Amino acid sequence: MLGAARVLRLNGAKLGSCSSIKTMSTKVFVLPIDPTSQPSSGTLPSVNPVELWNTAPRGSKPPKVGTTRIFYNTPRADQGDINATAVVSLGEGFDGKTGDARRELVRKAVGSGVKQVKELGDGTKDIVVDASTDAHAAGEPSLSVYN
Repeated sequence: MLGAARVLRLNGAKLGSCSSIKTMSTKVFVLPIDPTSQPSSGTLPSVNPVELWNTAPRGSKPPKVGTTRIFYNTPRADQGDINATAVVSLGEGFDGKTGDARRELVRKAVGSGVKQVKELGDGTKDIVVDASTDAHAAGEPSLSVYN
């Protein structure tokens, strides 16, 4: 089990001696990767995204661009905070692409990852996008976080 959730239930108006309630903070990291390459995550040095990807079940076909796997409590968070890592596939043959074709794959992958992260639930989330693959291409879809 990756982690346990605690539920705080307040019965009526009686709060006891508690004067303030800390809200939970959620931070989600979106890491686009080529599953067949070596890891190169500059955003999270403590997380190996290719190793995380390989822990998920695989099909007989290689993953398409934008296929997203979300891992909870990765990296480990302080008590009261929640971290998650969304590892997004750049597709088969990403290393062989150049120029605009490569940028388009990064845009599509990051956009798909951000979309899935936004669907995780209500509440405030800090979304961090790893732009080490192509900073210019990764910046555009991550702007959709603010829409």
